[in-house]
Amino acid sequence: MPKPVRALFWGLIIPMLTFGCQSMPENHGNILDVELVNRIVPGQTHAREVIEMLGAPTIVNPVRPDRWIYVMDRRAGGYETVNTVEITLRRGGVIDEVKRNFDDKLRDPEQMVAEKGKRSWWRRTWGKETWELIPAPEGGKDEVAALLPEEKSLLDRTGDTLTDALKLKFPSLTKGWGEDKQSPAQPADDVAPPTDPNWWRSVLARDPAKGETMTEPRDYRYEEALKEKKAIENADVNLPAWMKK
Repeated sequence: MPKPVRALFWGLIIPMLTFGCQSMPENHGNILDVELVNRIVPGQTHAREVIEMLGAPTIVNPVRPDRWIYVMDRRAGGYETVNTVEITLRRGGVIDEVKRNFDDKLRDPEQMVAEKGKRSWWRRTWGKETWELIPAPEGGKDEVAALLPEEKSLLDRTGDTLTDALKLKFPSLTKGWGEDKQSPAQPADDVAPPTDPNWWRSVLARDPAKGETMTEPRDYRYEEALKEKKAIENADVNLPAWMKK
């Protein structure tokens, strides 16, 4: 291979190989700034100011809508770190509390190099970081089993539902779940229901001591028929003389 061609070949290959060695941090989610986070003062800063500085929250707690969570995911060289800010609001929108998982500087993925050791060029360029999933202590099998009777598991408990399990885990949040809603008793009606032949029994059962003085049934249907009959009998009164019989 001629020297000029060889020089051109290596001139193209070497930059391509060395490009993978340089890790440029990638930021995902909300872009957090330590200075801006420091400006959030509980009792003084309003939620509108937080949105102006940090933007809309990444997550709004579905159980506690007054709790906002900002998440910033940073990746570099196959490593990943997560920075979070949790803000609790008072009634009216004033900030009540601010929590964060970093101090004066954001968590940097490059710090993991010092903690885990320098990675090889090949793994740093082409490899991916693998993580071991560690379940939360309160969500382990032993803790879940402690919520249920010792002799039965959730699947073996006949008659129980997911609602029952949630009531055991979150009694304050599930208060009133599954309770039968009974409609209030309807007051006795003087007018006879057309489908109930025993409508008059409720009238006889009234208590005079409570101001219910009617002690015998009143058949309103009979009264209406009587009024109609009288109206027919007296119809001649309103007729002209020449029309009367």
